[in-house]
Amino acid sequence: MKKEIMVKVCTKCGIVNTERAKKCESCGAKLGAPVTSSEADKLCEQIAEHNEKMKKAIADEKFGGSVEDTVDIPVTPARIVIGVLGCIAAVCEVVLMILSHRFFPEGADEMNHGGFCVLLLFLIAVLHCFLPSQMWSLSHCMDWIHYKEIPRPSDLGLKLQVVSSAFLILLGVAFITLQVLLFCGVL
Repeated sequence: MKKEIMVKVCTKCGIVNTERAKKCESCGAKLGAPVTSSEADKLCEQIAEHNEKMKKAIADEKFGGSVEDTVDIPVTPARIVIGVLGCIAAVCEVVLMILSHRFFPEGADEMNHGGFCVLLLFLIAVLHCFLPSQMWSLSHCMDWIHYKEIPRPSDLGLKLQVVSSAFLILLGVAFITLQVLLFCGVL
């Protein structure tokens, strides 16, 4: 009768070790009781399958999971206030553009070019305030194309997004003020 060869299989990495080994030669993990070589083959297959599942789960977690996952950024009261101010300022800019065209038709083209730029600033700021999740995803779409994930914004990133929206609104309001001063003949 042929004697079955006894070995120890590492449950962590699946490497087959000698019967006398106390620790795995590959990873250094403690080894259990010895098993026959046929049982060792089955154990190695199970461990390899388990390790593949774990690697896939880690990769899914690392690369943001499914594509449908969206970044959820709440619309805070500060965002609402900045967005409403941006909408009001945009309406004021449109009224100013209409008035300048009506009363000063010869100089209205220059003011309207600047007015359209200001409206674009307001549009970007208002969209960042009222649709922060979608704007974050849009601004990081290249990350998704290259890395298959959209990064989650940090707290600092969220604050900087609000501050940048407020800055765009203030820049637009400063330009509106300049236009009003030009319109009234002060400058």
